[in-house]
Amino acid sequence: MTDLEKEIKRLSNLRQNKKRAISSLEREARINVWTRQIAIAERFTDETEKKLAIQLFDNYLQNFEFRDYNEITLVADLIYEEILKERIQKDINKISEDESNNYISDKIIGSLHSVEDRILSLKERLHISSNQDKDDLTALQELEKKYELYIPFHRNEFTLEVPSICKSCGHEDVELYLIRRRCDKNNFDVLKHPFFSGRIRS
Repeated sequence: MTDLEKEIKRLSNLRQNKKRAISSLEREARINVWTRQIAIAERFTDETEKKLAIQLFDNYLQNFEFRDYNEITLVADLIYEEILKERIQKDINKISEDESNNYISDKIIGSLHSVEDRILSLKERLHISSNQDKDDLTALQELEKKYELYIPFHRNEFTLEVPSICKSCGHEDVELYLIRRRCDKNNFDVLKHPFFSGRIRS
């Protein structure tokens, strides 16, 4: 049994997840496995930086779709560079506040620019952001890739169980429903469709 399968099993045994479909637990399980494998906090010694790293890592995993473990390692590298950038900026601020010596060396400025370049490069590789103008075809291809990843991890959002067999006659008794997205909770309102009625028989 793989780590992912073990995590799905663990989550499915929790009381709050008893009614959730396996497909809806898969993304949460995958994130948990990746989080343990990366162990992002171990890259830092300062407690404040550890907490910030965990927060940034969770934020990236919740807000972006990543294809595989290799991309997750790039996310970890990105977070390291972002925290390094913050560390350098704090040093620059301390120097600026020192009235006796507020000269900022070229070495520190060069380090900051170097880190910023690495951050930009990693974000572009992860398709998180890019300064390059994209044509419509490239944008469409990237969107299709995101949907290919989104659907398997969010299959439960598009699943609606409706009785398909009529109890009285045994034929398929199909009722049409309108599925309206509730953006605030990433879910759907299910309404009986007002424009269609009757039965569809095979």
